[in-house]
Amino acid sequence: MGGAASFSAAIKASELSGGQMSIGMVGYGKIGGTCVNVGCVPSKYLLEASHSVYYPQHPQD
Repeated sequence: MGGAASFSAAIKASELSGGQMSIGMVGYGKIGGTCVNVGCVPSKYLLEASHSVYYPQHPQD
């Protein structure tokens, strides 16, 4: 999947090798992992879209 944990592990592996090893990630599915494709990012987008509908109909003082 190549989410944040995968990228973090690859960076750490590269640091531990002193930059002398090439690090590769092998996965499946969309690049970015669950948070980017299904969880956090889409949820935040939907919340922001709902604000543009809700708040004009319910103005604050």
